[in-house]
Amino acid sequence: MAWTQWPFGIKTSYNYQESPLESYLKENLKEPIEYDWISSRGTRKNLYGNVLVRAHGRPNRLLGQPDEFLEIWIEHTSRSEILEFYHTLKSRKYEEVELAISKFFAQSEKLLDKHWQIQSR
Repeated sequence: MAWTQWPFGIKTSYNYQESPLESYLKENLKEPIEYDWISSRGTRKNLYGNVLVRAHGRPNRLLGQPDEFLEIWIEHTSRSEILEFYHTLKSRKYEEVELAISKFFAQSEKLLDKHWQIQSR
């Protein structure tokens, strides 16, 4: 999601752009995608101890990655592997999610290297 941040703290012009993985899942899943939006903020309390903002965990490492990582990975990965990756992410089992993301990055880096080598020829 992108927005315009004004100097006096107001945010406007919210724009949402689907990730390549989200687009792929919408086209290839029979059931609706289960979103698990996670806030990266911690729980904050005021002077009286009342909760102002609640934490919902931490976003995983996929959050800030360029779409090119996902596009190339999807292009070279089987449907069953992509769906397995999605089901692992939505399982919320921390160790399994981290392992799946690490494998994704290792595979993506190799694919990107090949892609860039082909592009530079």
